Amino acid sequence: GKAINLNASVTAGNSAHLTVAGDVPLQAGKLNLHLGGNADLAMFNPLLAVDGRQAKGALAIGMNVAGTLAAPRAVGSVTLSNGELHDFARGLSMRNISATVRADGEVLHVTQLTAHAGHGTIIGSGTIDLAAPGVPIAISATAKDARPIVSDLMTATFSGDVKLAGKLKGAMNLTGKIF
Repeated sequence: GKAINLNASVTAGNSAHLTVAGDVPLQAGKLNLHLGGNADLAMFNPLLAVDGRQAKGALAIGMNVAGTLAAPRAVGSVTLSNGELHDFARGLSMRNISATVRADGEVLHVTQLTAHAGHGTIIGSGTIDLAAPGVPIAISATAKDARPIVSDLMTATFSGDVKLAGKLKGAMNLTGKIF
């Protein structure tokens, strides 16, 4: 009567298989959950197509959640591989997207982000502290001959280094050079 023991899985054909197992306290007590599984981002395309967008890629999740309901602590990662993002109305196209976001308690670490845009690349990394006041963020990105936008109205090819730093609930600064 003090906790719920979960052991559940959700399967959506060949597109997704997610599991959650462990204990959730009904009142005061400790969380002990494991989330795992994978999903194909293409399953969202019927929703995205309405706005002229398309996504592809394999998402893998491996996460443990401890702590309390009031202060959960997640440790683990979410990884995207073979990703693609297309916005046909705006001419945006990125492919071969790979990314890893690692949770370490209240801090999310973007440990690796790579995308190909045209014949160039975009790479990035950074952190987001979900528990600190204002939610501090520090994200950096480097582009080399990236061409993420190609349309009848505009084609954008650029290189450079930029950094976004500040607080999501406050002021942020974008610094660097793009050429």
